[in-house]
Amino acid sequence: MAGAGGRGAHTALRRDCKPRARAEHGLSQPPGTIKVKERWAPVDIVSWIFEQVPFAAALLDSEVLLGLAFLSLTATLIALGVPGVLVPLSFSSGALLGGWLGMLVVVAGALLGSHAFFMATRRWLASHVRLRWGERLRGFDGEIQRRGLLYVTGLRLAGVPHFLVTAASAVSPMRARSFALATLLGFLPAIALSAMAGSVV
Repeated sequence: MAGAGGRGAHTALRRDCKPRARAEHGLSQPPGTIKVKERWAPVDIVSWIFEQVPFAAALLDSEVLLGLAFLSLTATLIALGVPGVLVPLSFSSGALLGGWLGMLVVVAGALLGSHAFFMATRRWLASHVRLRWGERLRGFDGEIQRRGLLYVTGLRLAGVPHFLVTAASAVSPMRARSFALATLLGFLPAIALSAMAGSVV
């Protein structure tokens, strides 16, 4: 009888403890009563991203689509003059596409975006700047005609914000081909190093 009573008491104790354990660690409590760590611990971030962005999985499965996505994103951000995007984009593309392919994709996007920015600035802004400060820009024009390729390349390598370099080049008499070559030479080292670093992660 003592054994049966002990087992009964032990069973009752277990029954008494189970609901409390569930209430303490489960999600049945009212909002705001569960600790933050306990609430977010079981959340799978990657699955959540794929649920919110259904085409993300398709991009990761297709090298071509992923390359086009990086090229388009790079070209758009550079064309809009957003600073500081080349290194993180190059690193990410290198990690997902490999060093060489990631580098080529970002270089192509950067050239397209910078050329679009260059042409838009030359078309819509250069004439207004010339009308207002034409006399003061004559000395600047001469230097750009002689050494514009070296200046733009050096400014790119030095990390000067690309929208400033592009806008100044568009206002100057620098030819579009020279600007594109200087942009390629100036962007290539940073993009290549970042993409190769991303490929070994």
